[in-house]
Amino acid sequence: MAVEGSILNKESIKKIMIEQYGISVEAIKKINRGSANVFEIFSKGSHYILKEFQSKIDIDKIKIEYTVVEHLRRDGVATPKYILNKNGELYFEFNKRLLIVQKFIEGQVVDSNTSNQEQIIESACVYGKIIKSLENFKYELPDFKRHYMSKELCEQDIKNIEQLIKINKNKDVNDALLHKREILLKLKDLDYTWQNKLTYKKSHGDYTVAQFIYNDKENIKAIVDWVSARKIPVARELIRNYFFMAKEIKKQNVNFEFFLEYIKEFEKYQELNDYDLKYMPLLYLIELSRTIYGYEQYVYNNLVEYLDFGNELYNQCLCIEKNSDELSRELLKLKKCK
Repeated sequence: MAVEGSILNKESIKKIMIEQYGISVEAIKKINRGSANVFEIFSKGSHYILKEFQSKIDIDKIKIEYTVVEHLRRDGVATPKYILNKNGELYFEFNKRLLIVQKFIEGQVVDSNTSNQEQIIESACVYGKIIKSLENFKYELPDFKRHYMSKELCEQDIKNIEQLIKINKNKDVNDALLHKREILLKLKDLDYTWQNKLTYKKSHGDYTVAQFIYNDKENIKAIVDWVSARKIPVARELIRNYFFMAKEIKKQNVNFEFFLEYIKEFEKYQELNDYDLKYMPLLYLIELSRTIYGYEQYVYNNLVEYLDFGNELYNQCLCIEKNSDELSRELLKLKKCK
């Protein structure tokens, strides 16, 4: 879901495509995917994606995305192909927004929490291949800081939630925010020295089903949206992806036996240590309890379309809170089996 509204319309898109790329546009379709505004561009005999990034996007993120996808493609991981403009440039600026064009990848997208078990296992396999490939990526990636927790950061998160509660008039949203505040109060004084002992790897940064393009046989055809690529705890990417894919999460349940199979599939490519396994659920609980994404856009900017996503994240928060301890114990059994 786009972070900001688009400044583009059909006429400006047609003008941009012809002036920058020499491409004549026959039809345009808006796609609701990712944090950027995304447009599907139809041209005679060709098919493209135009991405309009949010106003505060860092140019370096776009450059990183390009180098990452090119590296992965050479290693056989299917990623988007960038189209350079007439000047040989990767991106260009239009009314203070950065825009890029990619070849369109034919395929299907699926909704959150609708995947079958074969698709979930496949996602673990693909993720393992990505991690192995990026071990040889010669550039450094920025650190992912959203997972990091301390008493001071937790107190700031609580203040952010309290500020949102003050101006929000939706009772259900306030109930959710109050519950997140209660969780953070419990987390505030924990010992977080384990964070530095997790396995950190160069990764996608937003690896979920929303970034998968499927072929007609329901297999992953490509992974898109690499603008968040960074160095990250692999445990975070693994559990987050599962929570966006598995059907039972909607009912706040976790299929523990199958979740372990999912993790074992990934471990064919990258072994997880005791800290990864033990703290994986807590790692995601921290992220979900502190985030106000979705609710923030709904309350501050009256963007009703974000409310559903805020609720989806809150449901995940309830699920991981309910199952965290048992899931941690089950994960540690993997070490005993080796």
